[in-house]
Amino acid sequence: MQLRDRARLTPPLGMKTKPSDSSTEGLVTLDKFLKETGLSHTTGWRYRNRGWLKVINIAGRHYVAKSEIARFIRRARSGEFAQLAIRPNGAEVKP
Repeated sequence: MQLRDRARLTPPLGMKTKPSDSSTEGLVTLDKFLKETGLSHTTGWRYRNRGWLKVINIAGRHYVAKSEIARFIRRARSGEFAQLAIRPNGAEVKP
């Protein structure tokens, strides 16, 4: 291996080779969040499209900030997402 080849493999001075833990601190993968909450992937997709759950896209993977999870849970507990259920016969059922 020649000197110029080694220079390409080593990072410049002061540059870290791996991202620091603080850059991904507080993030949970969307799959892990859905699994822990028992929500399906379809429901997760629906919540993202409606703007109820904000995700971060990093290199094609979806992550949810822990602060966003806390906000989502707080909103859900307050009943913000509750809707009237409509039966096929047209009768409304209270949530």
